[in-house]
Amino acid sequence: MNMLSLRGTATAATRAACLREHLPAGTSKGTPLAGPRALLAWLIHAMGKAVVSMTELEWARLKVEGPYPLRRGAWYRVTEFFPDQVVVDVNREPVTLPRSLLDVRGELPRRWTIVPRPPKAVRLPKSWGERYGVCPSCKSRALLRGLPQTMRCPRCRSVFPVGWDERYLHSNLTRPDAPPRSGRSRRG
Repeated sequence: MNMLSLRGTATAATRAACLREHLPAGTSKGTPLAGPRALLAWLIHAMGKAVVSMTELEWARLKVEGPYPLRRGAWYRVTEFFPDQVVVDVNREPVTLPRSLLDVRGELPRRWTIVPRPPKAVRLPKSWGERYGVCPSCKSRALLRGLPQTMRCPRCRSVFPVGWDERYLHSNLTRPDAPPRSGRSRRG
């Protein structure tokens, strides 16, 4: 669809004022109130304090330990961005978190995240050992047997590659005083 319409979303006067404020100077008076620029202008106006309107899906996961209502290693859909915060959808509930705590991606990664066992794990079988996998599709946790290159999720039955090259929640990320890691992590 090439043309998006603003009809029905606001009064003509509101649309015109919004366009005057957000469209480039020199736009002719007869410019129709339709098209991607007009829609973006209206969204900026309508959202008020939000910095970015979501036109494509973004995904986020925690990159630090903490008392947050997100499953470790799981990706969540981003619904809003603010200057220093991000709102993610957790079980159909908006959860606002500081941007600095999150790893944000433009597309949902399609591989298992390997997560180190939390020190005080309560609902995680001891037989799983020091790490487990988190499904990129349904967020379910799974036992890691050996060093598989791919795994089938016991819950959603999807098969994904395993992210062995990633060091999710590496020990220096769990300390609040540690500087953020940069570059590629080594397999370990």
